[in-house]
Amino acid sequence: VLYDCTNRESFQSLKHWNGLIERIDLLPETFKILVATKCDLKAAVSRGEVDDAIKEFGFYAYVETSSKEAWGHDKLLEMAVEKVFFNFNQLDTTATIKSYPSTTSISRMLLMSSVAVSYTHLTLPTKR
Repeated sequence: VLYDCTNRESFQSLKHWNGLIERIDLLPETFKILVATKCDLKAAVSRGEVDDAIKEFGFYAYVETSSKEAWGHDKLLEMAVEKVFFNFNQLDTTATIKSYPSTTSISRMLLMSSVAVSYTHLTLPTKR
């Protein structure tokens, strides 16, 4: 979940976006990362407020990024991929597929992960 750290309204909309995410039938292995954008500029939100949001909404991690200065995106991608692979490795490979919530749920988890990774990849600025 991304928010613009220079815009208080963007941060306050986390409650709305988290509510939408919570309505989706998520697997227990699903995780959320809070991403602050434009962190090369003066923040309109305190670190204490961010910490409170992390606890309130159950974010797995928090990452600060700057597209302008080209930093933080690699950390975000690394965290997401590491967590996806960790979760995938925790699946009981001896169990039948019927013991999992559904192949649709697993597909949805993988799709959401790939969308997040794709978004991160597409927004990575190139250094010149």
